[in-house]
Amino acid sequence: MEKTPIQLLSEPLSKEDIEFRIGQSSAGKGFSLLAYKTARVDMRRLNEVFGLKWSNKYFYDDKGILACEISVYDSNTSQWISRTDVGTESQTETEKGSYSDAFKRAGFKWGIGAELYSFPFIWVNWDKWKTVNNKEYPDIQAREIELIEYEYSGGVKKLKLAYKGVVLYELSTKVITQTVEAKTVSNETLADIDKLIVSTGTDLSKVLDYFKVGSLTQLTTEQGVKLLMQLKAKK
Repeated sequence: MEKTPIQLLSEPLSKEDIEFRIGQSSAGKGFSLLAYKTARVDMRRLNEVFGLKWSNKYFYDDKGILACEISVYDSNTSQWISRTDVGTESQTETEKGSYSDAFKRAGFKWGIGAELYSFPFIWVNWDKWKTVNNKEYPDIQAREIELIEYEYSGGVKKLKLAYKGVVLYELSTKVITQTVEAKTVSNETLADIDKLIVSTGTDLSKVLDYFKVGSLTQLTTEQGVKLLMQLKAKK
C-alpha cells in the first residue's frame, strides 16, 4: 500500500539528519547530549513529499510570541491544511534563532523528526574541561560528535556516538571513556534533589523503584542528573 503524505513526512530521519548539542553539564564529571534537527531537514522533507505544494508564514500570536505556520496542499480534499507552533530565541542568534526554532517546531507538528523526542537520556563522563568567565565547560566541539550507528523502528534500537574516533555513548552500553567506575551522585546534587522532591510532591518510593536503588545516595552521577532534570521539569 502506498504511504500517505503524513506517513512520508513522519518517516524516521537518517543518521545524517541528526545532530547533537550539549545539554546539562556537571563540572569535572560529564555532560548530557541532546539530539536535534536543523531547519534544512524540515525543508528537504517537505520538498521531497510535497514539491511546490507547501508554504510557511510567520506571525506573532496574541502573547507576542513569534509563530510559524506550515501549510500543505491536500490533493484529496483540494484544501490547504496548516499546523502552527511558536519558537524560542537562540543563544547565539536571537532573531534568526526564533524564526528557525518556530519553523522546526511547526515541522514537528507534521511529524518531521518527531522520534527525536523518544531518544534515551545520553550522559557522557568527561574529564577535559575549560574555564570561561570563571565557569567550567566541557572542552569538546559538539559539531564534531558523530552518529556512527543508528536504527529506529518504533523506538531507538541502535545508537552509537563517537568523538574523534573514540566512542562516547552506545545504547544499552554506556561507554565511560574517562573513568573506569561510575561515580555516585554528589552531595550537592542530592541536596537539590531532596528539595525538589518535597516541593513537587514526588513519591520517593516510586523514584527509588524506578532507578532500582535502596536510597538516593546509591544513585550514579548519570542517574542523579537525569532525576534532577525530571524534577525541574515538574516545577
